[in-house]
Amino acid sequence: MFFLSTALAARPPGLDVDASLATWEERAKQLLAGPAGCWNLTGTVELNASGYVPATRWTRPDRNDHHLSGPFTARIEDGTWTTFDYVLTPSEGTDETLEIPVWPLLGRAAAEGAGKTEAEVIEGESISLSFGSGGTSVSSQGGEAANTMHRVLEAVDPSTATAYAQWDDKVDGVALYQDFPLSDGARSDVITMKTVIPQGGPAATALDVTFPGRVKVGDGPVRATIFDAQGHVRTQLVTGPDGRQTAIPTLESLSFGLGALGFTVGYEQRIRYQAATPCAGASPGTAPPPAPPAP
Repeated sequence: MFFLSTALAARPPGLDVDASLATWEERAKQLLAGPAGCWNLTGTVELNASGYVPATRWTRPDRNDHHLSGPFTARIEDGTWTTFDYVLTPSEGTDETLEIPVWPLLGRAAAEGAGKTEAEVIEGESISLSFGSGGTSVSSQGGEAANTMHRVLEAVDPSTATAYAQWDDKVDGVALYQDFPLSDGARSDVITMKTVIPQGGPAATALDVTFPGRVKVGDGPVRATIFDAQGHVRTQLVTGPDGRQTAIPTLESLSFGLGALGFTVGYEQRIRYQAATPCAGASPGTAPPPAPPAP
């Protein structure tokens, strides 16, 4: 079993950052895909969700705040989450219960989906804002849900990205910056990703994603705005049973605001990974120097 921690290292001599841009881009792609091999993970989840309903002619404005936390156990196989089980408990002094699905930033869900089922947060007369197993959704009564976060991510075309890399003394590694335009045109909004490759080594260990200040999403009569969205991932390099180095997540955080038809939702999710164990039948590996600390 690996207990995840942090450390620093010295810059290697003779590293040519500019000549290896394609290598750094591949490292970033591998990080987003999730760790190689099969791993059982444990840790904790913290969620904060706030919903604001505006005043109408017949009602007063209303705000609902939800704070939940609890342990989780999960399994990821070559970047696919096959299980992600957790129990969330409301904070002290809150007698309400609310089930908000957790969705890790790295990897992908199995075909049947990881995490819990959709849980409604705010419901209006003709519009509902929900946290679903694929992210936050906005839907009108009788209409199809528009999965807002995935709509934004699906708009990213890797072939249109601009990228550059540089050595960063603060993280003791190569920092790769990638800008992904959300549409055609010189003035398109971009999603910016910063990926850290310690020592210019075999794997990336940190990712910071910043979305434009405001992004319009949705194709039908119900359109939503995502604002101030950002995600952060920190990992630790370990050597798996097959001898390959891979990045095991240690911390993920996601935050954003979402508004539609006057309704506003704020959401923060933090997943802390505390231990990782190779799946049954695999022999243990060894842990090399870990990733830089999370912000």
